[in-house]
Amino acid sequence: YGAIASGSNTPNRYGFQLVDDTKQYTIIESGLYHTFVVDADGKLYASGSNSNGQLGFSSNITQLDSLTLVPLASKYKVVKVSAGDYCSAIIAEDILINKRVLLVCGSNIYGIFGQTLPFTNIYNFQPILERTTSSNSLLDVACNNAILAFIDNRQVWVSGLHNYTNKTGVNDTGFFPIN
Repeated sequence: YGAIASGSNTPNRYGFQLVDDTKQYTIIESGLYHTFVVDADGKLYASGSNSNGQLGFSSNITQLDSLTLVPLASKYKVVKVSAGDYCSAIIAEDILINKRVLLVCGSNIYGIFGQTLPFTNIYNFQPILERTTSSNSLLDVACNNAILAFIDNRQVWVSGLHNYTNKTGVNDTGFFPIN
């Protein structure tokens, strides 16, 4: 599937192979059939399957066999990445408004991105939560069948397929803090 950015979609790699020595990378994350790396400037690169939009590219790109710059607005500097099986989530600093933003893409068939996006494949990263960088800042994210976001005031937010009940007693696909 090209998830290892080897230039081939044949899964026959045993041992290590140098993929790119032209940049300094600071973050690496791998999903079921896709991989992300972030460089020292906060730019996001991806390879692998984009069948559900999980790489953040348009729907006419189904496969990338080498690391390719993900088309994000220049105002975003990526600080965290999570690659699920068929979805992805990133935390990026919006340097224009001094906020951290949670952006998602990939399969939203079961509403894991909350209720603001359509229940279909999302082919470009879309924002679903933002917080100021001074307080209540987004610190970490994980995604697969649900999206969990950790905020520095020790709150955990959840969206998607889960068994948690929100503060109002409703178990839904909205994005809300867990008690």
